[in-house]
Amino acid sequence: MTIVTVLTAAGLVAVAAASVLPPRGETDPSSDQTASSKQPVFVCRLDGLTSDERKQQRELRATLERATAQVTEDAEGYTFHYTTAVAPSTVMAWVEMERKCCPFLRFTLDMAEEGGPARLRVWGVPGVKAFVATEMQIDK
Repeated sequence: MTIVTVLTAAGLVAVAAASVLPPRGETDPSSDQTASSKQPVFVCRLDGLTSDERKQQRELRATLERATAQVTEDAEGYTFHYTTAVAPSTVMAWVEMERKCCPFLRFTLDMAEEGGPARLRVWGVPGVKAFVATEMQIDK
């Protein structure tokens, strides 16, 4: 299982979602669903990163890909287990980039004691798990 730099998938999801979803915070008046029965919506912000930041994001992601020892799945997302070769600052820099373009993602970083390996859980609302699997090219 690997993490690869695939912005196309995120772009396609964002473009498709933007073409069918009402603006953020508004509801579709043609929908007869109540607010409590609706699934939470998530949309990528293609304008969330500058071109320089996108380049940095790709580089950080490539570094994390090389340092991924294992990926585990849970009910809401995935946990990426890194080798000790990756610095915590690298993981946090990538998370900061992702938060700008994918604000619907949730992150939990677990750092082992005494410089041991880090684990990053990426999860969120219903639908996020499938998005992460596609974006990160996780084989099930």
